[in-house]
Amino acid sequence: MSLKPVNKLAYYTLAAIVAALMFVWPLPNTIALRLLLLFASLVIAVWLTVRQERQAVAVAFDAMKTPLFFWAALSGWILVGALTYAVAPERVLTEFWGQWIRSGLAGLMGMLVATLALGKRSPVPPRIMLGLIMLPMLAQVIIHDADSLWLWWESGVLPISQIRLMAGKDVLSYVANMAMAILCAELMTRTLFRRRSLPFSSKILGLFFIPLLFCTYVLGARNGMIGIVFLFLSCLVLYGYHRRAEMNMLILGTSLLIGVAGITGFTWLTVKADSRWQSFVETVPIAWDTKTHKAWLETPNDPHEPFNRYINTKHPFPKLHNGKEIDVSAYERISWIKEGMILLFEHPLGFGYSRTAFSDGLMLKYPGEAPPGKHSHSGLVDMALGVGVPGLFLWFGFLGSVLTLGWKGFFHNHRSAGLALIFIVTGFFGRSLVDSNLQDHVMEQFMFLVGLLATFSAMPEQKNT
Repeated sequence: MSLKPVNKLAYYTLAAIVAALMFVWPLPNTIALRLLLLFASLVIAVWLTVRQERQAVAVAFDAMKTPLFFWAALSGWILVGALTYAVAPERVLTEFWGQWIRSGLAGLMGMLVATLALGKRSPVPPRIMLGLIMLPMLAQVIIHDADSLWLWWESGVLPISQIRLMAGKDVLSYVANMAMAILCAELMTRTLFRRRSLPFSSKILGLFFIPLLFCTYVLGARNGMIGIVFLFLSCLVLYGYHRRAEMNMLILGTSLLIGVAGITGFTWLTVKADSRWQSFVETVPIAWDTKTHKAWLETPNDPHEPFNRYINTKHPFPKLHNGKEIDVSAYERISWIKEGMILLFEHPLGFGYSRTAFSDGLMLKYPGEAPPGKHSHSGLVDMALGVGVPGLFLWFGFLGSVLTLGWKGFFHNHRSAGLALIFIVTGFFGRSLVDSNLQDHVMEQFMFLVGLLATFSAMPEQKNT
């Protein structure tokens, strides 16, 4: 049975909006456009699902029942906190809608988009949909790379940690890492199982590595670089494990050593390009001593300035042994994480779901000293202080259940979406330890990809994956 023209148009419109949203999501000053595209795509996806795939979406919800349970349970716990122990109940309810529910809707949209793409009558199959999702991320990386090369041509110096045309450094590094995760998962699936999920040749996929690696190098985002290194090492381990019985051990060992040498070389180049690594080791013990050094407690004069221009007045930043400034970024992150862990031990139920739960706790503990509106620079610490230990376990349950779907999807059914899901979830979790990524558009984009890839991984029968 062929599609009606209006339904076919709706499929194409949905694919175009999703691709546009993937490009717009990380861009600054686009909140209204993001919301317009998000809700427009959600409305079209719901309309198409009702008309075309009611049975399939029921199967998808059944396959995703465990992650959905943990998400719903955590949602309920956030509301319980707002009605009982929260420091600012009204703010929790506002954040619940503006942050948690909105990211949940993005995850729902990912589920519906995947379900529709898997339909037998879909004019936009999963292979094309995944390509439309990856290309906007790659386009952002290429735009930044082209601007970096232009600055290099003008100044004669390769610009490290400079970004002008696209999103902020940390945000673009998320984009590069997620695109790299999808790319690596696809290449591993082709290599190990001879299956394809992206509409590009292997040579084209190989070329995609060039702008992604260059972007990682010139961004100078240390956490993003660490994520890429672990991603490559994971691929090497996976390749070695699967090929151990098929290849000559000498050839396999040589291949793995070449891979390790390449990863080591890339790591050395990126570390050498970022001077902050030189002071990082000495900064760690200073930052951990939060009783002696209290610069972490004060808000800098201008919080919009880069870290190395921060000037505290009451609690100056400590100096290194050579008299130079400490690595302020590392100092604050480490100190805030430690103090956040202490706050969670002292208040195991947290302070109510909010992006500023960290400062809510500090203001109670250090009245008159701690400023309002501060986050800990650790999404996981912010989450823990917002929802407490019970909510944190529910969040771990959600991530664990999603990883289980990815594991089964890749290792049992040989679907690249499953491995991409594992890479993205573990990478995002790792970044949440030291980055505030469990909020705003970063969280929305993550939840969309989780909903999409988990559905591709979990559906009993999939087409073209």
